[in-house]
Amino acid sequence: KKKCHCDVCNLNCLIGNLMSTLEPLRKQLDQLRREMQPLGENRREAVRLLRKFRGISSQGSDDEAPAIDDPVFVAAESNQAEPDDTEWRAEELALLREAQTQWDRVAGSLSATDFPMRLIFLDKSGSMGCDRITSDALTFGLRHALQPERGSALVFLMAGPGETQIFFRRPGD
Repeated sequence: KKKCHCDVCNLNCLIGNLMSTLEPLRKQLDQLRREMQPLGENRREAVRLLRKFRGISSQGSDDEAPAIDDPVFVAAESNQAEPDDTEWRAEELALLREAQTQWDRVAGSLSATDFPMRLIFLDKSGSMGCDRITSDALTFGLRHALQPERGSALVFLMAGPGETQIFFRRPGD
């Protein structure tokens, strides 16, 4: 059988060889991903412990990207996207930067009239049931939390990972 030695045929041959080399690597990657899946809980615990030992630092320099492995703000367990999905990571980073910008704005504007500051945690995750009484209690708590009469209120609406909402309110807001 004669073989053509033009550039196109040579490149097609090279691509074919690379694809045959790549296929076992893809299978190995799939196997490693399956093995890593149950380790997510251990990773989460390790990150939590690492923060305790390292101490919670400010976000660092502006050049440093914020960590996106905080289970309160990131839905890492939802498997919505692969960890190497750059679009997903960019979206998460943009949301975290926006949250950091908003918090910096609020923290920079705190004054003596903002104290006492009440910290209020409300569970909206649905783990307490979704009946009328629970809904009324959550609405009542939220209404009073978001309308402080003096000082200020920092309200955390707790939900699943990546769904927590935080509000800062002053009288008259």
